[in-house]
Amino acid sequence: AHHLLSIAAEALENARRHAHATRVTLTAATTPTHLTLTVTDDGPGLPPGGPPSTRRGHYGLLGMRERAAALGADLRLGPRPDGTRGTRVHLTLPLEGSP
Repeated sequence: AHHLLSIAAEALENARRHAHATRVTLTAATTPTHLTLTVTDDGPGLPPGGPPSTRRGHYGLLGMRERAAALGADLRLGPRPDGTRGTRVHLTLPLEGSP
């Protein structure tokens, strides 16, 4: 739960600090086999080539990736799939006992 909260908080902070988004949406959902967490914003989107690599003093994306890996979750960052302006952070976590 702590890792999920930290990933969500970092995604929200990135939307505020870097994207200067006017609208951010966080959704969480479960199925019998997975939990998904999605944060979308209406900022300018990521630069060409995807998220920037880690710069000195900037470890938010790295931390999100490390936390997702520790959970065994799939974390994807990129443009919104509907083609509108903005960025989407999407995490998929297999639930224990799922096939």
